[in-house]
Amino acid sequence: MTAYEHCYCCLALVVLVLVSVETDGISLLVAVVCGGCRMQFKQTMNSKQQASDDSKSEYALELQKTNDAQREHFESVMPQIFQVHIPAVFFLNSVI
Repeated sequence: MTAYEHCYCCLALVVLVLVSVETDGISLLVAVVCGGCRMQFKQTMNSKQQASDDSKSEYALELQKTNDAQREHFESVMPQIFQVHIPAVFFLNSVI
């Protein structure tokens, strides 16, 4: 079935070929978008996906740096703080 509709984005007249797809009694609805708007949406989607991937990579790198710094702190810095250094000569209350 062929119908004429307007693109919901730019209101350009487009030819829509309707294909009825039913799965378990549920029919799918198709948004009416012209080719130019579809290309623009695809480019926007791709750029947002790239930005998302970049953010995830940056977060993973910063998390790794934080974990390394925390590990360094608890495995070497803190144990050094709690080491007790007793001088070799400590005779306050002893009789020599």
